[in-house]
Amino acid sequence: MSNDIDQILKEVHLIPSFENIHRQILPVLAFQKEYRFFYLDSLELMRHYPGFADQIPIVTKKQKQYLNAMFAYALGTGIVKPAESPGAYEKLTDVIWLQVSLRLVEEKLTGEIKSDEQFREDLWTLIFPYLTPHGIELLSKILDKNLVLENE
Repeated sequence: MSNDIDQILKEVHLIPSFENIHRQILPVLAFQKEYRFFYLDSLELMRHYPGFADQIPIVTKKQKQYLNAMFAYALGTGIVKPAESPGAYEKLTDVIWLQVSLRLVEEKLTGEIKSDEQFREDLWTLIFPYLTPHGIELLSKILDKNLVLENE
């Protein structure tokens, strides 16, 4: 399983850009569906299979490192604003990771199932307030939509 996530993230580790992330989120969601048990039954699996429990922090760490690299790259290229408070992007990484990792659990609990495309767009909504004008322009191109800030 760890090898599968490595393969999914291999291409974007080179350039953790918004374009690559937008393209790669769908394979990540497909990975979740393939390994549905991992996301729905993690705690139970950890209790019964200690060897499996060792894989969970490894996969989690890789996913969060990837998201942090995306924000560092976006900050360096002027796509996102500098954080207004210390650790803001790390917290945003945690929120995005939780959204992605617990998506299947949320669907089970609420009975609401979103398409992969809608879910991907919802993730961009979390990032939107941090975008610079250049970032908004880039995201508009990626989503093929005309996006504007409410206060502009």
